[in-house]
Amino acid sequence: MSVVKNDGAWYFSNGSDSDVILSSRVRLARNLANFPFRGRMRGDDRERVKAILFDAFSHFQDAELYHALGVKDMDLLGIRIMEERGILSDNRTNGEGLVVRADGKAACVVNCEDHARISAFSSGLDFESCERLCEEIDGRLQDVVQFAASYDFGYLTSSIFDSGSGMKTSARIHIPSLEFLKEDNSVFELASKSGYKILPCYDIGYKMTIGSYYQVSSITGAEGNQIDQLASISALCHRICALERKARETVKEKYPTILRNVIYKAFALSRYSSVLSLREAIETISGVKWGVDTGIVSGISEAELFALLYKIQPAHLEFVLKNSRLSFENDIESDIKYKIGRLRSLMLQEAFVKLEIKE
Repeated sequence: MSVVKNDGAWYFSNGSDSDVILSSRVRLARNLANFPFRGRMRGDDRERVKAILFDAFSHFQDAELYHALGVKDMDLLGIRIMEERGILSDNRTNGEGLVVRADGKAACVVNCEDHARISAFSSGLDFESCERLCEEIDGRLQDVVQFAASYDFGYLTSSIFDSGSGMKTSARIHIPSLEFLKEDNSVFELASKSGYKILPCYDIGYKMTIGSYYQVSSITGAEGNQIDQLASISALCHRICALERKARETVKEKYPTILRNVIYKAFALSRYSSVLSLREAIETISGVKWGVDTGIVSGISEAELFALLYKIQPAHLEFVLKNSRLSFENDIESDIKYKIGRLRSLMLQEAFVKLEIKE
């Protein structure tokens, strides 16, 4: 059986500017009128809010596409998968209810910091489609429920930084050329001056980022309307693209041997390893992607590389193990850690089977 098959998730789609911008996300914070914020809820307030929002989704014309779940009713593996996909946060404010669209492109977390946090995702640079989907869901919910809002302050939220539009935006980026040239600080400074923060995408106990993957996020939703906020994050991402592409050309011109060494090592690790850790796999995917973006490697698409970043995560692999009849070598059959590392290795080998390196 194939271990990298397309499961219909949004991250298998091709996106604009995906050589640098892996994905876009828009999130709206909303609270029901006539209910206290989450931190001040008493009695059965939480259950009532969850029931009201779940019922509102059931009134959608395409309600069959939206699956409502109580977080406490989910098993730990399901929660971890939602965390790995960026739908649930991995902290104590995980939320008490969750509504997910079948393709994962949209979700609503109930009773986290706010009563409802509506999110939409897209591959590549495409905040406009994310915002349209969030607004569509928001509007359809408001046909049934009333959200707390003020003429002076906009939507009322648990944090002053979310008030106003209630919208925040974020993008995942890949900037290996800037990191190699030690010019990545230019991106951090640019983001800071524009009112954004940048953090590593993957934090698994190491001091440095893994694979040159970062997340750019807005700090507040209280400044400007939604059109202004979308224009701001889009402009920032375009400038990051320009910086990385310029650095990429510099690396190709001045450091071709070192560039090829990174790509060859990534190719060799994926081809000949039997067991891969999460860090090794992320760095391998990053190296292969750098090779694709510099024109040295062919045989795999940007969408396939991006999807792999989700498919190699521990909970995703554990789900495959639980729902398949894969067999492993005797010396790792009884160790879940090694089985996950072995499956991760097999997944990369299958995904990279058509890779070609241009001499």
